[in-house]
Amino acid sequence: MLIALFILLNIVLAAGLACLVRYWLTTPSLREDWVVLKNGFREGLKKCGLITRRHPYPVELYAWVTSNDQNVCEDCLRRSRLRPMDIAEWMKIGLPGTHESGTCCEDKCRCRLILHKKTYSHQG
Repeated sequence: MLIALFILLNIVLAAGLACLVRYWLTTPSLREDWVVLKNGFREGLKKCGLITRRHPYPVELYAWVTSNDQNVCEDCLRRSRLRPMDIAEWMKIGLPGTHESGTCCEDKCRCRLILHKKTYSHQG
């Protein structure tokens, strides 16, 4: 008798919980609240850096552009023919107008790095 009462109580509680969940999922404002909560949690994880592998991140590619006159050194002409690269790659080679540029004109350089393309890459 006690076991039957216990089983009946569990059935009533399960049915009540099922009705409550069904009501909660079918009520528009609660469903919208759930979506906002879920998306906010996902955005928080992205901002913390915990979700990055499946999502692309922006990469800006820069091209070396010379000044349009006769006073361009051979090093700068050579670099203007290189493929566009991100800023980290250009820093390894050397930035225009700096002593560390590795060009013969060094800090007298009038070349610029201009944004060539913004693309998206997957972090691996």
